Formats: sequence, C-alpha cells, structure tokens
Amino acid sequence: MKACLILALLFGVLFQAVPKQKNNPQTNQDDSKHLAEQSQKPARGGTEGAENVGPSSGPSSQEKQDGANSEPKRVSWCEKIFEPVWANWPLILVAIWGIWVARGTLKIIERQTKATEDNVEAFVHSQRPWISVRTALASPLTYDENGAQITLKIEVKNVGQMPAMGVFIFPAIYIDSVPGKLSPPAERARMCEQMRKIRQIGQAIFPGEPAVYHMAISAPVSDVEAGCATIFKDKAAEARMFGAKIIVVVGYGTALDKDASYHTAAIYDLHRREPGRGDEPFSLKMETTPLERLQLNLAIVSAIIAE
Repeated sequence: MKACLILALLFGVLFQAVPKQKNNPQTNQDDSKHLAEQSQKPARGGTEGAENVGPSSGPSSQEKQDGANSEPKRVSWCEKIFEPVWANWPLILVAIWGIWVARGTLKIIERQTKATEDNVEAFVHSQRPWISVRTALASPLTYDENGAQITLKIEVKNVGQMPAMGVFIFPAIYIDSVPGKLSPPAERARMCEQMRKIRQIGQAIFPGEPAVYHMAISAPVSDVEAGCATIFKDKAAEARMFGAKIIVVVGYGTALDKDASYHTAAIYDLHRREPGRGDEPFSLKMETTPLERLQLNLAIVSAIIAE
C-alpha cells in the first residue's frame, strides 16, 4: 500500500510537468498564405508600379511546400519520462521526504495505540474477578440400570477485585477408556468452550463471597460397560469394574467487559478404597459404593486451569 502511494505521487508529478508542444508549423503556413495574398493584389500607378511588384512577390513555391509539409516533432517515451524528472527533481525529493515523514508518523501512532490497548488490557486483568473452586463428594456412588450417579459439593469463591457475573457451574463424570472419546483435557476444553454460550444465565458472586452448590451427576450404562470392556477385554463380565474422573467447569464474566468470558476448570480422579489397604486407589465397581470408601483427588497432570 505504501509503495503504491509513492509510485502514484511520482507519476502524478511526472505527467503534470510534461510541457505542451507549440504548433509552430501551422503558424508558418498561415504566414505564407498571408504573403501570397498580398502578392496577388493589383498595383496602382501604371507600369512603374507593375515593375516594382515583380521583385517583391511572395515566397517561392518551394518555401510554400516546405511549410505545408512540415510536421510536429514527435516526443519519445524516454523524453516524456526523464525530461520532467530532470526539470522537477526538487519537487520529487520533497514528495519522497514527505512520504517518509508520514510513514514514520504512522508507525509512532500505531505504537502509541498498541501501548494504550495494552494498558487497558492490563487494567482489566488486574481488576477482573477470579473464581476458585473446591469439590468434595456428598453421596455414595450408586449404580443401576440408569448408570452411575453421584452428588458433588462444589464451593466457589470470588478471590478477584470485581463481582463475577453470570457464574455457571458445569460438572460431569468422565468414564475412562471409552472408544472414540476425547481425552480428559480435551473434554474439559470442550466443556469450557460450551460454557461461553450459556454463562449469561448464571448468577453474580461478589469479591470474597463463597457460594456452595450440591449437584448430582451421572454417566450412562453404555459408557461404563464400554470402558470396562476396553480395560478388561474378555474378563469384563467377571471384573465389572471401570475407571472414572470428575470434571468441574465454572464459567463467568465481568461487568467491566460484557464480551469477556472466563473460566476455572478442574479434573479429579475418582477411586475406591479397600478396607485395610489405606489410601491405595482401586477401580470403581458396577455397584453401589459407600461414601466412606470413595476418594476424590486432583488429577496428577493439568489438574486446574484458570483463564
């Protein structure tokens, strides 16, 4: 774009400065015609006048032919370009200097605009709300023809500087080893993206204010059986066990920027404990498991994210 502007200005200066050619041959033809008319006028005063007229007759026929056949001199393209450049080189230098100055001014304006945007973003980031989340089990794990069900106790708290608007909580049971299913981090990312569309129906949480929710979640029988078959293969009917995780996503926004969308998301491992085995984790069984024999721990890798 800048190169096009420079070329346009240069060509404008060049063609503006091309001199117009004078029509000299036409003037010569008119002068010859005028002299010929004067020579044809009759002389007054007898023979002496006639004798005096002879020597003063108009231009010869050769001169007339030269004047009539003369043509304008054609200007070559090289002369059209280089002659005005040479004649107007000060103007061209001034134009280039002006474009260079304008380009530098534009860069300064762009840097100042970016610095202003960065300052605004930093201010919003320092004043925005931040939601922390804690999750605990609130019921036994039940299993029947409807699948696996459990109730969670989810506590969220605004540890930021401004009220969190549109707070919405999205928990889910993730069954391990289901064919074709996303990985736990990818499934969490999908849930976070989905939260951007539904957070407008949530509630407000003010700075320093905690909120506690009890939420029941479930997983279908088809997922549980598919995960069991993938892990235990031919012994799946005998084992009747499966692995599971809990994913909790909290989405929210801010009144300072209505288009902003934030979230805090956590992944937990859900295990079963056996009496006399301490906290050693075991796979879940396709049966009801008492609350005291369940344990919920943050995942080892990428447990909590906040954006």
